[in-house]
Amino acid sequence: MARPPKRTTRYFQRTLGVEELQILIAAGNGNISDGFRELMDVYSHVWSLGFRPIMPLSSIEVALSIDDVIQGNQEDSSED
Repeated sequence: MARPPKRTTRYFQRTLGVEELQILIAAGNGNISDGFRELMDVYSHVWSLGFRPIMPLSSIEVALSIDDVIQGNQEDSSED
């Protein structure tokens, strides 16, 4: 059994499932550490917009401008 978390924890280890690993890889463009930091940034952003852990994830809505979509598509195609 794992030790209970503390606010002073500096390092934590967790065995990632396949789905969790795939999410971190996608979020970090192949780098799981970058993916973790990216997810922390996303959570920080939705927190600043009023999202709280008691709320369902379905309460988060994402709006992208056409420029965001075009930029994302250009970045995706340059990876091929």
